[in-house]
Parts: sequence; C-alpha cells; structure tokens
Amino acid sequence: MKKGLSTPHFHKMMTEYYLVLSGKGTMRIQEIKGSMNEVVLEPGIIVRVDPNELHQTNTPESLVLETITTPTWTAEDEIVSNESLF
Repeated sequence: MKKGLSTPHFHKMMTEYYLVLSGKGTMRIQEIKGSMNEVVLEPGIIVRVDPNELHQTNTPESLVLETITTPTWTAEDEIVSNESLF
C-alpha cells in the first residue's frame, strides 16, 4: 500500500485477513453494531475484517501486506463509502 489514506470500503460477503510484512500504519474498522476498533499495523500483525465491516487504513509510509480473502474478491462485493474513518 502507498502512504496515506486508503479508500473506506466494506464487503458484503468476503472476510479479509491482512498479514503485515513491513511498514507501519493504523487500520480502523467500524463493526456492524457501530463500534470502532483501531489496530496498529506493524510487521507480524494479523487483522481480520468480517463482512459488512467498514474499514480504512492510514499509513505514514508504504506498507507491505499479504491479504487472504474468503470467498475470492470480486468487484461486485466491494462497496466504497464516502464516510472516512479518520
């Protein structure tokens, strides 16, 4: 990921797992019930984002992630939001 803010989005069906390989940043995840979680991203951290959880990252430097999704990512499943979490 490039430095800066990612586009806030959620997935209707897909669960995502992020493994941080290098770099640092922050991810905010808004759960369905409305609560907000903030995760510090650094090497070795694994983050799970469930379906319908709005999420966004803020990275002061580039960030290298391994992303695993189930089911497989499709454009139809990704919903972009105008609501920034930062």
